Amino acid sequence: MMRTMKIIKRIFNFSVMDEKNTIDQVFNNRDLIWISDIRRNRDSPNSCDYYFIIKYSKDLSFKFIQEGSTKKDPVQLIELRQLFINTIGHSYLSLTKGDTKEIIIRTL
Repeated sequence: MMRTMKIIKRIFNFSVMDEKNTIDQVFNNRDLIWISDIRRNRDSPNSCDYYFIIKYSKDLSFKFIQEGSTKKDPVQLIELRQLFINTIGHSYLSLTKGDTKEIIIRTL
């Protein structure tokens, strides 16, 4: 009986998507024409905002921002930018809440 309950629990945990894996944003990368380098705006001596911009062919642009310190690289932002670079010209890029946990997305 206990073994059966463990198996049922494992199947349930595997089949239910948690919040981190829920699709939050979808981008059509067929029309993606430009990705900027990662840039930095310094807010104070110890903190700054890192960002990059993507531009689509129909005058639509997005800015991806991650707050951080001047001594630490924005690892999640670097990985996200690389993901966009790798999917240029492909159909859709789906981002989960885990992918964009510390990132602010703004429309320009």
